[in-house]
Amino acid sequence: MSLDGCAYDESGLTISEIIAAPGVFTDDVETEMTLNDIASKLPNKCAKVLRMRYDGYSNREIAKNQGIRVKDVDSLTEQIKDVFNNSKIYNAE
Repeated sequence: MSLDGCAYDESGLTISEIIAAPGVFTDDVETEMTLNDIASKLPNKCAKVLRMRYDGYSNREIAKNQGIRVKDVDSLTEQIKDVFNNSKIYNAE
């Protein structure tokens, strides 16, 4: 599965959608399970960015909260995508 493939069947959310449109998703149990699974494969800073994006924070808000630059948030977002795309769990179709 790619970053744009469905993370799970029921809602059809993709990781790209979670990263690109923070705060628009409901508190779905399957979404939480998927996010937790992905976050467990990420460095701590990346996991925080993923969680904050999911919770509705903008890159600017994340940067301010984490004491980093917006460019750093962008870089961490790219790392999230790379980890997801290289994950054996999500690439097995």
